[in-house]
Amino acid sequence: MDPLQSSSSVAVAILVAGGTGTRAKQASPSDSGRGEEGLPKQFQTLGGKAILRWSLEAFKRDPRFGAIVVVCAPEMRERVLACAGSIPLLLADAGETRTQSVANGLRVAAGLGAHFSFIHDAARPGLSQVVLDNLFAALDGEADGTAPGLPIADALWLARNGQ
Repeated sequence: MDPLQSSSSVAVAILVAGGTGTRAKQASPSDSGRGEEGLPKQFQTLGGKAILRWSLEAFKRDPRFGAIVVVCAPEMRERVLACAGSIPLLLADAGETRTQSVANGLRVAAGLGAHFSFIHDAARPGLSQVVLDNLFAALDGEADGTAPGLPIADALWLARNGQ
């Protein structure tokens, strides 16, 4: 395995992209112009890019990440590499469950010598630099681990008896 890209890099990003999109399936235009049924969410387009690409770019921009590992099904490797373009990454096989997929990603990351592994769901775009900075700040404070908590933007209502 490749070592971290820089001696100043302290983290590995693990993007879990093994989902099959059972809730978010949509037809997506293929190169032939025909729709492609059942495209997982991480490969659907948002703002002109695959959702996976947004996450790849967020981690690539931050020099604290020396490597990116994408966990995906073997039959999705070509699609992942196409989404990545020139962004270097390592691949790990998805497991039967999300837990197994994360473990597979951690096994790849373990050989890279990073201090921290950040696990991110590849189907979640919008990862900001502020969130990454806050996570690193928590880890600098000697925390064993950390997770982002974001405010809820929508109102939540509890209905009783149809009211």
